[in-house]
Amino acid sequence: MNREAPTPIRSFFEEQFTVESICREIQRAGVLFGIFVSSLFFILIADLFLPLAEVLFHQPAIARILTGFMLIMALYEFFIRGLLRYRLKHRLIVPEFGKFINGTAELLALSFVLFLLSEGIPAPILVMQSPLAMGYFLFITLSTLRLNFYLSVYTGLLSAILFIFPGLWFLSPSDPRYLDVYFQTPVMYVIKGSMLLVGGISAGYVAR
Repeated sequence: MNREAPTPIRSFFEEQFTVESICREIQRAGVLFGIFVSSLFFILIADLFLPLAEVLFHQPAIARILTGFMLIMALYEFFIRGLLRYRLKHRLIVPEFGKFINGTAELLALSFVLFLLSEGIPAPILVMQSPLAMGYFLFITLSTLRLNFYLSVYTGLLSAILFIFPGLWFLSPSDPRYLDVYFQTPVMYVIKGSMLLVGGISAGYVAR
């Protein structure tokens, strides 16, 4: 008995989903590129009129670290966007494991810069309360564009881990004079980290 060849309709929908998936990845990279470029200009302008080193514990390295991070991430997302556009043009599938690697790299980069910013300030835990730490929520939100439930859950789980453990680690060396009771309560960081995980699951539900 001869096997039936795949129907054109099935092939058509598979190709359309592949194209849609790559377009969503391009859209995501474009959004991140815009955010990092806008943040870079904001930091440069803010540092020009109100030096960040004077505002943030007189640490001149802070502005340089933030500027370098935004620039590197903008270039990274620009490169990713270009690579995805090439694959779209030639109808090349983007491997799922590549999306996991990309998401992991972005979250680890964010965690690394938070660690660098914590060095030399009297209360390292304050970096986990900074606007930059909310970048975890940004990546979780944008994971919905990837149309993959497990990828969104993974993003939420990794974000939770990278928020909870550094948060607990930074509590010990932090000078209590710079903190109030809220900042010194470990359970607050566990709750916030758990919220990141829930956010990832919710994003996955939307993306499925």
